[in-house]
Parts: sequence; C-alpha cells; structure tokens
Amino acid sequence: MLDKEYACLTCGHEHTANCVDLSLWTLVSSDCRAKKAEALAVVCEHCQTIQKIPTAEWLRAIGEIYDTYQIYHQSGGKEQKIPSQDGQGMDRRSKVLLDRVFSHVVLPEQGAVLDYGCGNGALLRSFHELKPNWSISGADIGGHFKDEILNISKDSKFYNVANEKIDEKFEMISLLHCLEHLVDGSDILQDLSVKLSENGILFIQVPNAKVNPFDLLIYDHVFHFTPATLSEKLKRAGFERVCILSSDDEKEISMVAGPGVPDELLCDGDNQHADDGLELFRANVSFLKRCEEKFLSLKRDNRKLGIFGTSIAGTWLSASCDGIHDFFVDEDVERTGSKYHDRDVLLPTDVPGHAVVFVPLPPKIATKVMNRLDGPRLVYCSIDQ
Repeated sequence: MLDKEYACLTCGHEHTANCVDLSLWTLVSSDCRAKKAEALAVVCEHCQTIQKIPTAEWLRAIGEIYDTYQIYHQSGGKEQKIPSQDGQGMDRRSKVLLDRVFSHVVLPEQGAVLDYGCGNGALLRSFHELKPNWSISGADIGGHFKDEILNISKDSKFYNVANEKIDEKFEMISLLHCLEHLVDGSDILQDLSVKLSENGILFIQVPNAKVNPFDLLIYDHVFHFTPATLSEKLKRAGFERVCILSSDDEKEISMVAGPGVPDELLCDGDNQHADDGLELFRANVSFLKRCEEKFLSLKRDNRKLGIFGTSIAGTWLSASCDGIHDFFVDEDVERTGSKYHDRDVLLPTDVPGHAVVFVPLPPKIATKVMNRLDGPRLVYCSIDQ
C-alpha cells in the first residue's frame, strides 16, 4: 500500500488515497494479451470511482498497447458473438446491443449516428443494416480503420479525433467499451453532450466492476465503473436524463442518456445510491485470488483441464498459471478449430470425455453457462464449487 496525493479523474476531489500496486500482477490488455508493467489503482474517497493512476509509465505502456492493437485477433478480426437478445443462439455483439437499444428507444427512420471509439466499424455496420437511411460517422484515434468506416455506406464519414474536430449534430452517439479507456473522459463527454440533436441520445456500455471482478485486470482500463459511478460521471458531464438498460447481474452496464430519453425510462433514486468503492475493490481482489487457487487445485487431478472462454478472464488465467491447462473451450465458432496460446480451442461438444472445464466467470453468470452447456461428458467447475 502506498500513500499518494491524487485528484480523481471524475470528481476532481483531492485527498490522500491508499494506492494499490498492481505491478506484480499478471494483467491483460483489452485486446487480450498478457501484460506486466507499472499499474497503480486507487478508489476515490468522494465519488467512490475505482480508477488507475495515469502515471507517465502507465501512459507509455498503454501507448504501446494501442500502437499494436489486435482487434478480435482470436477470430481473425471477426466480431465477437454473444447470446442473442431473445436467448436463441449466438449473434454479433453489436447487433445484440442495438436490438436492446431499439427495444427501449424509438428512433426516427432518418438521422445521423456517431460511434465514438469506432474501431473497425462493427457497430456502425450493424447500425447501417438496421437503419439504412441514417448517415454514418465513426471517430477514433488514428486512421487505421478509416477506409473500413468509409466503405460502410456511400456517405460514411470518419473523424481522427487526434487532429480533427467533429462539427455536426447527431440523433445518436455511441461509446461502446470506450469511456473506461479515456483519461480525459469527462471532457469528451461534455463535448459530446452538445453534439446531440434536440431529441438525441447517447448510448454507452462499459464493464460492470460490481459484477465482473476480471475488469480490474484490464491494463488499459483507467476506470472500473459501477452503475452508480457511471451515472455520476454522466451527470457531471451534463447528461441530466439517464436510463440504465442492463440488469443488476450483467457483466456490462448499458445506459442511454440525453434529451431523447423518454420520461418513463428515467432512473429513479434507487439507482443513484453510492457504492463503497474500497469494499468492492477488496472483494474483487479476493475473488480473483480464489479463482486462481481453485484453478490450480484442479490440475492436481490427472484429468485433462480446460478453460472456458478466450477473452480477458481466460487469457489472464492461462498466463497467470503458466499455461498448466490443456485446451480452451469457446461457443463462438469463429474462435474454435484453431490455436490460442498454443492450446486447441474446442467447442463444448468436442471436449474430451472426463475432462474438467473451469469457468472463470462471476458465479451467477458461470451458473448460467454451466446450466446451458453441461452434459454427461463435461464437468464444469466454477469458483463457488
């Protein structure tokens, strides 16, 4: 533990904070590569936001991550698939997210959408399929995916936010798994709030630190939000109308904000209760340690050992435990039939008989996975077992 003066990146509160040094941990970049470098975490005593301190060394390390970023490299650049909105099968993550938004908020047949932190344009492609009469704009640092964005539709636009000013109004602005990366996120939110049209909405999704302890392991995430701390950040940036679309047990927080949020969707006071950030931080650290211990204990059996998932949690567990497992398991067919960290990636139906597959997910989510996939040839173990 270190004592360090620090000004919170959300509320600006200055205090003497207990900083936790994560430098000896095996962490993971957001594109799922194991990483060890300087990392200090702190909890703001005022607004309870969990955040990493953007030291010069941390900024240098994340600069290296972004310079060599490999989006969806587990599937050759193809977008991740997740359970569909209706629970029937798997679908592209961006399509599932938009289905959720459109089920709550009615958008006009024509308008303009901006995806801030657009990456290779996965969300914009899905948006164009669902709303072909809308104009499409993407914004990101650098121009690596500029051509892909411009090819989505005949009038697509791309903004390099490092050196270009966005001077339009939009009926919808999206930030998907973007805000948690932004040291200057409060300033960017304030800027985006005035770029919404009269009835525009902001759609935002970030990891939920209250449900998903593995978010703490992501090196280039400066913020680790809960619904309360995300709502606080949005309101401080000028978004007075806020609605939470996700349930309490989801790994991601989905929110819409802005003047276009219908009155019936507005959050009530129950959603604004502050969390005890330090208590949550300690609980998440405890969970991660127990997860690692449980996984290591399984190798003492002489059965084949697998890890469910090829994203953050699976990558961390493989790297932190020196690759003691024999294979990975994934439901996404784009990721199976190949190697990941020199291990085969199998479909659940292809797991060898009598093998053990560890599910490194929060308990409630792990239970859902095991109930959906368990069978006579599979033995799934979660952290609570």
